[in-house]
Amino acid sequence: MSQVLLSLNAVTSDADGDVLAFNSPKTVYSMQYIATIPSGSATVYLEASLDGVNFFSVQNAVLGANAIGSLLGGHPAMFIRARVAGLASGRTMTAFVAVV
Repeated sequence: MSQVLLSLNAVTSDADGDVLAFNSPKTVYSMQYIATIPSGSATVYLEASLDGVNFFSVQNAVLGANAIGSLLGGHPAMFIRARVAGLASGRTMTAFVAVV
């Protein structure tokens, strides 16, 4: 069953996103991000975990301007989330995570 979660909702500072949990391990999952970054840069991460406590970065994107994009995961995971670092005044990040 497919699932989609709004993990980061127009956050304006560094944040760990809400977590999407699965009943069994998944290897096909993704994240779509929407960034408003008028100056400077920020990094968005797609993170995964098997225990829901210890997350690791599957992929990341360093963004230096307004951007819309996606990241794809491939490691076995029971939990996924978005995380953003480097946000400052005037910058926002929204990210959806999904599994098929």
